[in-house]
Amino acid sequence: MPQQHIVLNVFLASPSDVAYERDVIQNIINELNKTWSKNLNLRLELLRWETDVIPNFGEYSQDVINQQIGNNYDIFIGLLWSRFGMPTKEYESGTEEEFYRAYSLYKSGKDIDLLIYFKNDPIAIEDIDPDQIRKIKDFKNTIQDLGGVYGITNNDNFEGKLRAHLSVIIQKWKDSLNQVSEKTTLPLPQFPQSNYINETIAKSESIDDEEGIIDLNEKAKEALEKCNSIITQIAENLNDFSKTTDSYTEQVNKLTQAKASISSLKFLINQFSKVIYNFSRDLDLLANEYKIHTDLSLDSLTKLLVIYTDSEDSQGSIRDIIDAAIILSDSVNTALTPTISFLESIKNLPRMTTELNRSKKTLIKSLEQLIDYFKHTYVQYKEISDFDFKE
Repeated sequence: MPQQHIVLNVFLASPSDVAYERDVIQNIINELNKTWSKNLNLRLELLRWETDVIPNFGEYSQDVINQQIGNNYDIFIGLLWSRFGMPTKEYESGTEEEFYRAYSLYKSGKDIDLLIYFKNDPIAIEDIDPDQIRKIKDFKNTIQDLGGVYGITNNDNFEGKLRAHLSVIIQKWKDSLNQVSEKTTLPLPQFPQSNYINETIAKSESIDDEEGIIDLNEKAKEALEKCNSIITQIAENLNDFSKTTDSYTEQVNKLTQAKASISSLKFLINQFSKVIYNFSRDLDLLANEYKIHTDLSLDSLTKLLVIYTDSEDSQGSIRDIIDAAIILSDSVNTALTPTISFLESIKNLPRMTTELNRSKKTLIKSLEQLIDYFKHTYVQYKEISDFDFKE
């Protein structure tokens, strides 16, 4: 007997500069549907103007999109990076107009989730448009003024963040459907269905080698253990380097008090510069290894959240590994403060020779990159810890 599926329509609004992310969103939805449609009888349907709007005329071009997409969606995803978009009849861009249409649905009481993301990857100099950047900043402020919270993403964490956020939304819908068993299937938009979407979903659902709970648990556990080991190693290296710095400082002070020649002082300081370069190199290696394993763990963890939403029987083991991730996030948060303090101490090193200044600049860059990794990790694990685990 054919199964009825609850269909949650997801409307994606963004300018053209985030084409890659738009495809990533389609891929994530296909992936999630493979799990949820089987056991929850629930699927996500992505609405995007490239595939779900047919050529037509309206009062203005954005009006054609508004008419065909309509108000029949349950999740709104807005994504901005370097461009705000072209003005419409009433708004600064089509994306802004689409947001306000979704926001008005929210204010009117419709059960709709609004996910707004701002990409913070570097923008090529030739693509920087100050007016577009200003409009994006103004829009950020508007969202905050309206009581909203937006997400900051980059190429490395967008997929994991979106997967986790959609899992939270599906958990909410799952609970709602359990309480109201007679809920009817949500209707699809009244316009031609895209062959691209159907073909892509059909291909993804024919794949039967998807990772299971044991595989994902194992990958996440190994990656988390490696991250913990790296954090410990970084802390030890910072401590050892602090002792080395104290030793060189003491030697410089002795030479200064003994009124040693400038060449002797310069030789010692430049020797210390070589130590700084070596330390920066080792720190970069550890930071890159840390990033690789945090990416692996976060990919596995967000996929486990999807399975958690779908599977009643496996929730205990999934929660155990999620708890381990939360413990790691606490370790990261603990490591942040001394690392930031260490960075400040390096910035305060006196500018004594050219080589010292160069090595100092290199180390500052390495430390800032590590701190950035730590901060992003903490935020992502915090989002996972905020997932609504039902007892």
